[in-house]
Amino acid sequence: MYCCKSSSTLHLSFLLFTCPSSKVMSVNSSSSCDALYIPTYLSSSSDTMYCQLHTCLTSTLGASSIIVFSAINTLLLLPLSILVLCLGCRQRQRSGAAMSHSDVFTYHLAIMELVNVLASFLSCCGIHVNMPEIVMPGVFLFFINLAGQMWFHILTCVERYLAAVHPITYLGLRAANGIRIRNITIGCVWLLSCGWTYFLYLSPISYAIFSLVTLGFIMIIDSFCCLSVVCVLIGPGPSDRPGGGRHVDRTKLRALHTIGAIMGVLVLRFGGNILISTLYPTALIGNEYDKCSLILCLYWICLPSSLVIPLLFLHRAGKFPRCKTNVALKYPRKMRVT
Repeated sequence: MYCCKSSSTLHLSFLLFTCPSSKVMSVNSSSSCDALYIPTYLSSSSDTMYCQLHTCLTSTLGASSIIVFSAINTLLLLPLSILVLCLGCRQRQRSGAAMSHSDVFTYHLAIMELVNVLASFLSCCGIHVNMPEIVMPGVFLFFINLAGQMWFHILTCVERYLAAVHPITYLGLRAANGIRIRNITIGCVWLLSCGWTYFLYLSPISYAIFSLVTLGFIMIIDSFCCLSVVCVLIGPGPSDRPGGGRHVDRTKLRALHTIGAIMGVLVLRFGGNILISTLYPTALIGNEYDKCSLILCLYWICLPSSLVIPLLFLHRAGKFPRCKTNVALKYPRKMRVT
């Protein structure tokens, strides 16, 4: 009896060392999810977003995808986020004045992207060393970044809207009370982003629908801000003369470009969520390979959202080639339109 148990143990150990890690983890993925990661008071089955994502990442397709995603994050987001934070510290040391609200949102978004880089690194390492305990914090950190992007994007849009459409109110918000409101709002965004990880315990369809509703609400706010800025640009200004030329403020143009760029990446994420929520439960996606491909789209559709705000910040700072000479020519303080 003892010999049988020892021989079976040796046989299992031999299988663990000889079989590929992705196959071993895919076989035990549902049981490991049930035993380690899904609390009984939240879910009684393994059909949750986290378990589906965990199973997908431990497959051959998921492992290859996370390697490429981690490499892109390291090459693009890591230096970009560090550069944004270094510029912010240098600007604070030189001027000593209060920073604009949009710049503060950009710095926090850069910190969010560093969290994203750490999440992809942990997921990649956990998958390839066959340690689900390392994959779990990587997935949770990624979903924190997933939510933080949306909220900081909409805060940037609202801030640019106030600067272009309601400049007096905006100047009032730059005082001490406005800074206090901004800091409280940023704290709430971080709390909401951490709370977003709760939806990992929902099914993929429920998560996609909830994310779709949230993104739709955010896009409505973004569209309202964009249309309001366009109406201000089209309408006559206080310095315009009847029958004369019309002056366009540089601040309003920058606000329109920023809101438009954010709206573009939000449309991409909105379309991706529609694709996932529509195709995932249909008969067209019948095998696990296709379902895994849809789930991995969550990673890739967020990549433009990670780049848009830092790139706009570096463009305003004149850090791109030929930007220092072209920005002043492209955006004079007052443009005369006839």
